[in-house]
Amino acid sequence: MAQTLGYSTRWVRMVIGRYNRDQPLADLRHQNPGQPPLLTPELQEAFRQALLQPHPRDGLWTIRNAAQWLSEKLSRPVDPRRAWAWMKRLGFAPLRPRPRHREGEPERQEGFKKTSSSSSSC
Repeated sequence: MAQTLGYSTRWVRMVIGRYNRDQPLADLRHQNPGQPPLLTPELQEAFRQALLQPHPRDGLWTIRNAAQWLSEKLSRPVDPRRAWAWMKRLGFAPLRPRPRHREGEPERQEGFKKTSSSSSSC
């Protein structure tokens, strides 16, 4: 069972022993609150406000730019994946170009844009 769970035999025996002795209350893992969040609520809001403004260097925020901003504010290195997780948590999505059809003809598309009406009749 220990190999299946990926824990040592000793650890599994300890957990099972506590469970048998005290029932589900013996599993103390739920009492461990874990590590505090990387960003305080104030820093989250500052990060959100920074992302809403154009990036000072090139106007667009990249994940690397965001990680660098967080690193400067926290005075420690921040992995770009962690910066991306915070960007998603704050409701930001990546900017991607619209998909293009492989067989699309740019000339016909431009012609369609110029001849189509600006308001629909539906």
